[in-house]
Amino acid sequence: MRTDIRGHQLTISDALRTHIERRLHFALSRFGARILHVAVRLEDINGPRGGVDKQCQIVVALSGAGHMQVEVLDSECMNAVDRAVDRIQGVVDREIERQHGGADSPVRSARIPAAMLFRRQRRADIVNTFSQGGLLS
Repeated sequence: MRTDIRGHQLTISDALRTHIERRLHFALSRFGARILHVAVRLEDINGPRGGVDKQCQIVVALSGAGHMQVEVLDSECMNAVDRAVDRIQGVVDREIERQHGGADSPVRSARIPAAMLFRRQRRADIVNTFSQGGLLS
């Protein structure tokens, strides 16, 4: 998983960069090769004026699904990163589940339950049994 971490109007310390990389690895590594690229952008929107102005934007390029993006505002960079990573993990998880016919997928809901197939098979066996015995002729 390739990651690109950038700061706009703020400097990203080594500790913050390490924290971001670890959180991303922990949250997204289970998706493996499906994730092509992750871009993280931290920005101090208000600059020296302060306030709830640290924005963390994470964009994930997912194989076969395009790009997914989340943005979080917080007064602290670490908190913004943590919340954004949690959100992007959920977004990617739902997208992969949807691609593979998850519970909310129209593909999965259109499938015939195995019990119905078994019931139909049993009925066909009964009809064949009766027709072979001459009961239905």
